[in-house]
Amino acid sequence: MALTLQTARHLIDASEARARELSITITTVVVDSAGFPLALSRMDGAGPMTASIATSKAYTAAVMRRASGDLMPMAEQRPQFFAAVSRMGLVPLIPGLGGVPVRESSDIVGGIGVSGGTAEQDLDCAQAALKAVGAV
Repeated sequence: MALTLQTARHLIDASEARARELSITITTVVVDSAGFPLALSRMDGAGPMTASIATSKAYTAAVMRRASGDLMPMAEQRPQFFAAVSRMGLVPLIPGLGGVPVRESSDIVGGIGVSGGTAEQDLDCAQAALKAVGAV
């Protein structure tokens, strides 16, 4: 099943609601299973690079089929390999917190990426979004 634009918007709304609770401004990006963007929202005041970073986090989660933070050991242990793989896709891969796959049942239907807070806050916002739509 495909990730819909309506679901992408719900994910963004929930991510931004959590960001407001944390008193931070973020950018949230939702991509489909191939990593192509479905929706992007940059809150007023979010940094200029947050859109690119959130896109890379969402892309990483979707195409690598795991949370972007799960790639940190590979990036640390095999930096040359990770750097080469990172340049192969549409956007660079990000080995850090804040990008998570969007699941429907056991299928990965996309990814969500958040940037603008600390790494832990970005992850918190992404997880809150997944919980809000039942995609955890």
